[in-house]
Amino acid sequence: MLMASALLLLPRLGALGLWAPDEPRYAQVAEELRSFAHGPSGLFVLHLNGEAYEQKPPLYFWAAALAGAPGGRVTEGAARLPSALAGIACVALTMRLGALLLSPRASVLGGLFLLTTLEFAHLARRVQLDIVLTLFELAALYAFVRLEKKKGSRAANLVGLHAALGLAVLTKGPVGLLPLLVLAVALGFEGRLAALRGLFPAWSPLLSLAPPLAWLAAAATLAPAGFFHAAVVQNLWGRVAEGTAHPRPFYYYAYQFPLDFLPWSLLWPFLPAVAWRRIFASSVDPERRWAWRFLLSWVGTTFVVFSLFAGKRGLYLVPAAPAAALLCADALLLAVPERQSWPRALSYLAPALAASLFTVGARLALFPQVWGQPLPWTFGAAVAAVAAAGAAAWMWLGRRAPTASERAALGRIGVAIASAFALLALAFYLLYPSLDDEKSPRPVALAAAAFAPPGEPIGLLGRSPLVGGLVYYGGRAVVELDSPLDARAFLARGGRVIVLDAKKLDRLMAVVPVEVRTRARADDRTLLVVTPQKDVAEGPPEVPSAP
Repeated sequence: MLMASALLLLPRLGALGLWAPDEPRYAQVAEELRSFAHGPSGLFVLHLNGEAYEQKPPLYFWAAALAGAPGGRVTEGAARLPSALAGIACVALTMRLGALLLSPRASVLGGLFLLTTLEFAHLARRVQLDIVLTLFELAALYAFVRLEKKKGSRAANLVGLHAALGLAVLTKGPVGLLPLLVLAVALGFEGRLAALRGLFPAWSPLLSLAPPLAWLAAAATLAPAGFFHAAVVQNLWGRVAEGTAHPRPFYYYAYQFPLDFLPWSLLWPFLPAVAWRRIFASSVDPERRWAWRFLLSWVGTTFVVFSLFAGKRGLYLVPAAPAAALLCADALLLAVPERQSWPRALSYLAPALAASLFTVGARLALFPQVWGQPLPWTFGAAVAAVAAAGAAAWMWLGRRAPTASERAALGRIGVAIASAFALLALAFYLLYPSLDDEKSPRPVALAAAAFAPPGEPIGLLGRSPLVGGLVYYGGRAVVELDSPLDARAFLARGGRVIVLDAKKLDRLMAVVPVEVRTRARADDRTLLVVTPQKDVAEGPPEVPSAP
């Protein structure tokens, strides 16, 4: 299992540019930390473009800086390495949890489901905080289950629980304490809410709260005035209550979570029937019933809490993915008991999916373009081949003798997992490279740096998410310009280059004449590199190629 995880998540981590908006920003924060550009205080006060960065806690950036230290730079691969290693650890820990809660078969199948879930696998190869957060929340809940099952030393499990919570908070702030609410809900369902007090010995805050509070106190002391208010009050309150970032309707996760959990969300319709007949019937093993209540509490609590937030993103629910994977695995195994046939609905669904994938793959092989974006024809051909091979294996297994029906059913599960694994690998190694120039700010950053004299800053009219990418790839400071008048003042002070969204060109031209030197795509937008018109006669310098 670890080998499969490593094969999917580790190869060619640095082959792609950092994709806007989050990846280049986080990588630049880690690089300014690694370079020690801001002295010892920079270990506690994160910086972006030379300014204090108050949006996130430091743990991921410490890890990325450490990964980049041997090579003297936080490269794309070094920046993504913490996510990939955390993804592998999540799969391993999910298996351990599944074996403790359910069965050995469910643990293996749950780990495979998690690994081949679309959003989990994608984020485990990106510079994102959420897979690392998932690992620590999973570790905390695993320690709780060990306490409930009386496995190992109680003191050691309590240490593991609270240390994992402290690391989760250092990764992404107070949301790292969400496992405590999960525990409260799970114990409340059992009528044992009073048992929650036993999970908090007097020393527990030294592990769960003291480290993040110590970092926050140090950062607030060393940072410029206003850091605490921006980091805690504006950032947290704005995201939770006001939706200052990614505002979404309350029902957002009702459709986004199933999309992110594909392909295994297709199994969710089977869960209620299995739960009713095989889990919550009065004669069922109480241990399994408790396991399902715990896993459902985990998923449900995460879903409800983040649905109440005004700001929402699909990746916020990734910490619930291990529980959802184990529920799907156990439900499927219970739906295929010994000497009974494969669920009929899946027998129709799988060929329909294979036919759809084959059609899409064949179309992309013949016409390798989507929404104007060219794709390699080999991607479509490979998708069609995977769909055809999967369908052939599925049909062959379905013709096995009735006495081998359970083995054939398990074989079909293996075919589905292998197909999902292959499709993810094709996306990572064939599809993503074709999107790199559009998703990464590297081309526009290199072009802007080529037109600016050494040491001079680059102006950015709006589009603040591009700051990290322009600094990381351009190697220049960036001056953020709020309006065309600010841009005119920047050029009047001797600035030579401005990057802006193509839609803002007319507004800029209305106040200052500029010449468009380069057009590029980044984060689904057309970006321009412009210079004052007086520079046109000088001729454009050669734009360096990507490193």
